[in-house]
Amino acid sequence: MRHEAFYEICAQVIPTIFIAVVLELRALLGRTASRWEEVVVESPGKQEERRLFGQYATSAVLVLTSAAAFVISELCTLSVVFFGVSGWWPLVAVWPVAIGVVMLTIVAVVAPIWLDEIRRIPAAPHDREPVA
Repeated sequence: MRHEAFYEICAQVIPTIFIAVVLELRALLGRTASRWEEVVVESPGKQEERRLFGQYATSAVLVLTSAAAFVISELCTLSVVFFGVSGWWPLVAVWPVAIGVVMLTIVAVVAPIWLDEIRRIPAAPHDREPVA
């Protein structure tokens, strides 16, 4: 794609979306970690602990893939903005830029929904054992 305006807009939008993703995933990681600590202290080895570990691991993977998508797509975007739209590079760079923007947008939309679902799950009082 040889539209310079596309790359200029993406160079501005990608960091904005990434900031939103980082803030949302930070909240998700914090909420999951605090619930995980509560469960580990109260009832170690239970199913709830394994489920929270899976949520934490998934959140961590989302953070890492979002960071990778941000770096790759932003480098491609800025390289086209700085070096121009002539040559073969803009035709190659459009794919990492488009995939990065779509991926970051999906994570930015899904992360708050996932965080709301985690907040709605009760602390599982039936798994707690009475303190003697």
